[in-house]
Amino acid sequence: MQTQESKSSPGPLSWVPWIAIAIVGLIYVITMERWFSVTNLSYLTLINGWDWRVYSGSPLTYLAIRPLGLLPVSVQPAALSCLSAAFILGSLWLLARTVRILPQERTRLQRHRKLEEGGILPDSIAWMPATLAVLVCGFQMVIWENATTASGAALDLLILAYSIRAVAEFRLTRQDSWLYKAALVFSMGVVNNYSMLAYG
Repeated sequence: MQTQESKSSPGPLSWVPWIAIAIVGLIYVITMERWFSVTNLSYLTLINGWDWRVYSGSPLTYLAIRPLGLLPVSVQPAALSCLSAAFILGSLWLLARTVRILPQERTRLQRHRKLEEGGILPDSIAWMPATLAVLVCGFQMVIWENATTASGAALDLLILAYSIRAVAEFRLTRQDSWLYKAALVFSMGVVNNYSMLAYG
């Protein structure tokens, strides 16, 4: 387990995961859905009040998309897609941070050796796991589809990613506030989507 003493300063290429997130975001913007479609129609009816039924599901998603109803109807599909992309990019940022601070299992010999500044990996390659995680997750078809059109799953992923990151931060710093944050955010995620109970 990584201790406070082995907490490292950023290496010379620590910015590479953030460049990967920017590239993924650019590709999301290029392939984004900008017009009315079957996938965003339910959200458009919700934010414009076109549905006569009372909405009773996913309160966080509703609160996140409701302000977009103030925009002209012609730009709402693109705005919904941008919001989903922002949620997914936030999830990728949290993923990169979590991968960088994950505890690494070490052999007995590695435990006796002095740690490198970037953890077990030398500074020259310490950026690779986070970058690989961002690229693999960001270009996964399901993630890509949810990032380029209106999707409540994007917010659910952001909530789950934050909860996991908070637990990883607690394991690193031993500050109870991270556990409180994880519990609060995860409980809001369960209220938003009951299937999050499977991860609890």
